[in-house]
Amino acid sequence: DAAKWTSTMVSGTDLDEAVHTGFRRLFNYISGENNKKVKIPMTTPVTTKIEPGQGPYCETNFTVSFFVPFADQTSPPEPTDPTVFTSPLAQMTAFVSSFPGFASGEDWIEHSKALANILDN
Repeated sequence: DAAKWTSTMVSGTDLDEAVHTGFRRLFNYISGENNKKVKIPMTTPVTTKIEPGQGPYCETNFTVSFFVPFADQTSPPEPTDPTVFTSPLAQMTAFVSSFPGFASGEDWIEHSKALANILDN
């Protein structure tokens, strides 16, 4: 079954800046910037989908997403920010690795390699 996620897309060339911008938009949404003006619990995982640009100097699209809590899946509050949207994503299996702090591009690379090694074994 599909589940609802609240997302925002940021175009740019810098992963750290795009993820920071996307996370901030979504954090504002769960902090009350929605049509019901309610706070929504933070969920995990937070995902970032990366769609590379066509060339080395082209912008990449980064879609940062928060899982909509189970209690709100039927009717989540509508975002008031026009760059934030809620949509269903098909069921998927996710392999997740958690680590503290706000990750940088270097952190993503390091932890991705470690997760890939775990999955290979």
